[in-house]
Amino acid sequence: MDSASEADVHPMNPAGDWTSGRVRGFILGAVAAGGVLFLAGTLVSAQREGGHSTASSALAQLNLLRENNLATWWSSMVLLLIALLCAAAWRADRRPAQEGGPVLRLGWLFLGGVFALLSLDEVGSLHERLADDPALAFGTPSADWVALLALPIAGVALLMVAFSLANLRRRPLPFALLILSVALFATVPLQEKLELSEKFAGQGRPVVEALLEEGSELTAGWLALCGLLLYLARAPGSAGARLPRAAIAGGALGLLVGMGICLLVVPAPTDESFGYASAWFPAAIGALVAPAAAHAARGVQWRYAALAVGALLASAFFASEARLWVDEQGATHPVVRWAVPAVVLLAVAVGSALTVRRLGAWWSVLALAAGNVLLAVALARGGTGSHLVDGIAMAALVLAAASPAEVRSARPLGADLRLSSARWSDWRSGGSSRRTRYGRSRTGRSSSCSSAA
Repeated sequence: MDSASEADVHPMNPAGDWTSGRVRGFILGAVAAGGVLFLAGTLVSAQREGGHSTASSALAQLNLLRENNLATWWSSMVLLLIALLCAAAWRADRRPAQEGGPVLRLGWLFLGGVFALLSLDEVGSLHERLADDPALAFGTPSADWVALLALPIAGVALLMVAFSLANLRRRPLPFALLILSVALFATVPLQEKLELSEKFAGQGRPVVEALLEEGSELTAGWLALCGLLLYLARAPGSAGARLPRAAIAGGALGLLVGMGICLLVVPAPTDESFGYASAWFPAAIGALVAPAAAHAARGVQWRYAALAVGALLASAFFASEARLWVDEQGATHPVVRWAVPAVVLLAVAVGSALTVRRLGAWWSVLALAAGNVLLAVALARGGTGSHLVDGIAMAALVLAAASPAEVRSARPLGADLRLSSARWSDWRSGGSSRRTRYGRSRTGRSSSCSSAA
């Protein structure tokens, strides 16, 4: 049984809305549906391997066995979401000193750091490049990254299991799911070791084995999400688990600094089969728009959600190295060369237009405008890999979304629509009831909004 009382479980618990049953179901359902979609895409794409048609190229974007595509972005963002939930769990952990106090709760930050590194590795192919890419490999390239990283992987997995075991008595189900997740993640290097042995023996790897490996990784991520969301739902301190605006904005700026260091230190891959580590940073910064939007007043949150959707499209564009795909398809279909970037920019612009009237500070409006302009520059830029302007554009959007919303404008979308419909009906009827129904003052209009809601 969970030690938290039922009073700790509230449908509108302000833990960044992680704890709402509806939000938990949406997150878990979306991640599961995405996993099924990309596994099916991997199977179909593998059967059409070698095709050069537009359909084959589009299916390759769903192939988990390839780098620089939408499937890689999806897998990476799921791992980044787990890292953000670990940060929220750290804020929610209010254990007394006799149960480990502030020392043991630091384990959440360790878990979050591990999953953030896994997210970066998913896009940047770091573990493969450390063994097989001459530009980054230690010693002679051998492609056997499992042997190179076996001890670090085992040590990290044992620490993660130890942290979960230390908390198992307090919250059995969430931490049992975390242990199961770590165990599944630990099987991935073993499965890739089998793949390498078959590759060295000159044998092709069966598609079923590849799907099993990718399915293990996706299932492990889904189990980790289940455990963390269950923990946050009943954590005694979950009322303080919402990630602060300052932390989100600081995280975006920290990632921007990390991107600059990555561009200076990490060389570009020598083979297009490897991912670009620098592409992860603007993608991760863009994904932070979503938790920043959760800080909007409840009545205007739908407007921020539109901006979050646009930022996620831009995130996918950068992490999937869509410039490569656009250039490839643009050779035979010129419309693709401008249509794909235009769709991404339009989605962000629409979200910005819906959001700008709700921003409460002049600097947030300036940041939003700068983000749109810089994003247009970033999308128009050709070549491979990411440039610092990509990260700056995404960071500007995060700063705008993380700024306080204008409270006086807070009103649910349903109330907006019902009020607009009522005013339209009143106008058509000649406005006879305008004075009594809506009132002359701003206060009167506000009270009508409350009644419409």
